[in-house]
Amino acid sequence: MSAIFLACYSYTGALLPNLIAGQLSHHVGTVAIAFGHGGLALLGTAIVLAFARDPGRRPDRVEPRPYRSTARRTTLMEKLPAKDTFKGPADWFTGDVYGSPIYSGTDPNRMTATLVRFTPGARTHWHRHPLGQCLHGTDGKGVVVARDGTVLVITAGETIWTPPEEEHWHGAVSGQMMAHLALLEVDDEGGSATWLEPVTDEEYAAAMAIAVAH
Repeated sequence: MSAIFLACYSYTGALLPNLIAGQLSHHVGTVAIAFGHGGLALLGTAIVLAFARDPGRRPDRVEPRPYRSTARRTTLMEKLPAKDTFKGPADWFTGDVYGSPIYSGTDPNRMTATLVRFTPGARTHWHRHPLGQCLHGTDGKGVVVARDGTVLVITAGETIWTPPEEEHWHGAVSGQMMAHLALLEVDDEGGSATWLEPVTDEEYAAAMAIAVAH
């Protein structure tokens, strides 16, 4: 056994540069043929001793490379500038209402997003949307009302969907401010809403009577 070890040790010294270069498989086969399976176990020990005998031959430590995606990006995300808040026009709203535009898409993206803030008692006029509208409450308490008399209360964290072409209005209750996100898409002609007549005081009072119970 000692003779086999000495042979492996001498052979390892000769093949060490090839071991470093990654050509181990050929030499392992050579040892297996020459000395049998017992020689393979001794080869491992001989390799360790050979490296200890000549530290200068140890391969340099390879530092891991940071992962980088190979996918080519055709578009880049971007931070959009803030847009000025606007006061809602009297043709669309009763009372003081303010809108803060968030996003207005361009083809093929047709989404628009606006944060709308209603002072107490303020509300939209009756209106409808060609592709519907999603309202997501962010603060306060308000109502969303349909022509058939359905009254839905909206508060922070709640979401209401109005289907395409359904006539409705929404606004704050009489004693609180209300804010919601208005999310919708424009149609092929670029339209997002058809504005109708103002909500009367009687219609608003009827909705408040139902809202108070919730």
